[in-house]
Amino acid sequence: MGLEFSFRDMFFLRAGYSMAMNVPSELSYIYGPTFGAGLVENFAGVEFALDYAYRAVDFFNANHVFALRVGF
Repeated sequence: MGLEFSFRDMFFLRAGYSMAMNVPSELSYIYGPTFGAGLVENFAGVEFALDYAYRAVDFFNANHVFALRVGF
């Protein structure tokens, strides 16, 4: 499940939580909360977007993801 807040379709804040319903009791679910942000801007008809995401994981400490999108 997740939530996203948008301000003027330019700045975005995101939060979520990943759940698994049928994980056996001897196993633990390794994922936790997620957080992120994004920025979208148009320059001379070209759309640029920068996104960041953080995901808590039991192994490897945590995951940080950056994405840059360019579109016409």
